[in-house]
Amino acid sequence: MRQFGWPFRRGRYHRCAAAVVATQCLVTPAMAETRFGVDLSLSGKVSTNAFEEPNSPSTAAAEVEISPWVKFLNSTTSVELSGDVSVDQYTKQFGTETAAGARISAEKLVSPALTLSAGGGFRTSRAGGRQGFLDTGSAPDFVPPPTTPLPDISFAGLTTRSKLLNGNVGASLKTGPSTELALNFGAALSRYGSLNGADYDSFSSSLSYSRKLSDRTSLKANMLVSRANYLGRSIGDGAIISPTVSVERRLSDTLKLSLNAGVSLSRTHLPTGASKSVASLSGLVRLCSTRERSVLCLNAARTAQPTAIGGISTVSQVSVAWHTQIGPRDRISLSGRYAQTNRSLTGAGNNSRAFGAQAEMTHEFDKKLSAYLAPSFSRFSDRFGSRKPNFQLQLGVHFRFGEKS
Repeated sequence: MRQFGWPFRRGRYHRCAAAVVATQCLVTPAMAETRFGVDLSLSGKVSTNAFEEPNSPSTAAAEVEISPWVKFLNSTTSVELSGDVSVDQYTKQFGTETAAGARISAEKLVSPALTLSAGGGFRTSRAGGRQGFLDTGSAPDFVPPPTTPLPDISFAGLTTRSKLLNGNVGASLKTGPSTELALNFGAALSRYGSLNGADYDSFSSSLSYSRKLSDRTSLKANMLVSRANYLGRSIGDGAIISPTVSVERRLSDTLKLSLNAGVSLSRTHLPTGASKSVASLSGLVRLCSTRERSVLCLNAARTAQPTAIGGISTVSQVSVAWHTQIGPRDRISLSGRYAQTNRSLTGAGNNSRAFGAQAEMTHEFDKKLSAYLAPSFSRFSDRFGSRKPNFQLQLGVHFRFGEKS
């Protein structure tokens, strides 16, 4: 495989392993507090196109999902381990679908000025590109690490087993009463069972400087550098440099606005053996309203990143999410999302688009038992045309053992 002199060289397994080792190093032998719990869900669902395939029949499935977690805490350190396993038994040709994931995250306050963090995760699924696109498990105002890519929908509609392993380490240093430096490194290994030439490893690093101008406004300058290596070939290998400037402004006690703008400079190997350089706009807009009983967030993002279609592509996403407590025991969550992945810089793949909307209504009988109803809609399209949309209705019960995460 041909190598670039910038910005990274190989060593993919060592970088992912380093993130795990770094996480373990943050764990202290005696933690002052240990919290743990297990969530168990039993549900049934009906779907018109469960795997977003071109010619897929309507089907029904029974699902069992178990999600254990444990958290260790003391005055300077927090470590959380969590996982989930779900098994879907379909009534028609899809058989049994198993998905699983595991995550670890840690943070340590070394001094009043220095904080270290690390984390890692693994996920496997046969659900294709729709898995990350429709995943709304995080809170609407959750901000992922700066090295986290947007969901890849380029292989949606292909029922292939994907395996994703990632890790990240970081440090933040307060250099003054209102200034901070942050350094983050990330690595990811992406494997796809039936997509020839799609397996790749990616590495990224970011350096940011932020300054608080007032109680309501802060500025940040960030430089993100990433690299992709496709296994067994040099076509699609590339590197990306993304300088951005952002401003965060608290518009009121409940409303916060984040604006991030910059450019992605991409360079990738072509099938001809030459290299191609492209500049594209990148950025992020986030507007969140956080009240006592509800959270509403609007997000829009655009960036260049490696994808499963074989090469670096421009990826865009727009989403809205609203969570609210409508009574002592009732909650409603609504979300909508649009995503687009453009054709790779190498000419591989095609423009892919996805639309989705979800709702979830939850009623708590007590602190341990609740029931939920979750209707959803999703539709994927590419140059081969729009696939049949998936209308899904899921009804289930949720049991909690131990504490609430």
